Amino acid sequence: GELGASEARLRAQENIERHISGQIGLQLEPLARLTSDDTARSLCGLARGLAFRLAENGGAIARRTVEDDLRNLSPAERRSLRQLGVRIGEFSVYLPALIKPKAARLSALLRAVRAGEIVTAFRPAAGLMSVAAQENRAAEDYASAGFQRCGPRAIRLDILERLADLIRDARTSGKTRDFELTPAMTSLLGCSVQDLRGVLASLGFRRVQKGPDPAKAQGERWARRRMRASPTPVRSTPIVDTPFAVLAALKPETPNRRPGRRTRRQNRK
Repeated sequence: GELGASEARLRAQENIERHISGQIGLQLEPLARLTSDDTARSLCGLARGLAFRLAENGGAIARRTVEDDLRNLSPAERRSLRQLGVRIGEFSVYLPALIKPKAARLSALLRAVRAGEIVTAFRPAAGLMSVAAQENRAAEDYASAGFQRCGPRAIRLDILERLADLIRDARTSGKTRDFELTPAMTSLLGCSVQDLRGVLASLGFRRVQKGPDPAKAQGERWARRRMRASPTPVRSTPIVDTPFAVLAALKPETPNRRPGRRTRRQNRK
């Protein structure tokens, strides 16, 4: 406000900013640790790149977007990420500490402030397991609050991993490795059977057998889609002004020379 002398207002503003900075440092310490100087010195290669991507994305990222990097992580790199509090789940890579209500709400609010969209900030109430997804909502908005967009629903990350546990338990021991939908899955997500179908489809599953009643899950079976193997690895384009551009620059390019071609000096010899 305008009450008081200018010096008093300045001191009050400094006190408020100091308090806010302290709360951010306390609640979001696991997120800040991902890009700290100590982390930069302890991590290398793919692990460092993954840590920075997590930090840029609000502490969570869909596993399918970093699957190639995860496949190439060494045991030591995985251990280093675990020590930072990173969990590599079935469907997402995230920081479980940021799912706590205070941290999640603060992280979502800070992202909204940075984007200038405070009124439309995604700040779900504590205890919600999933919410209806909004088409115009960015994936980073959900990630900063500890959620992931999965088709028609945005699901809290720990609940999404519990869904992975239910799927794992429901799989048969046969060659097809399919599973039957159960009421426990819709109960866990707090959604309809139709929404559950959309969630599973977005996670890379396909329906292999319909049930007797389309409105119910009983008798309906799903299996993971078969992914076509890429003949050659695709090099991802580094993000500008991030550590990825630096990491990419450290990889030497091999000369484009056809095998068996002799140079002029070799011909003279």
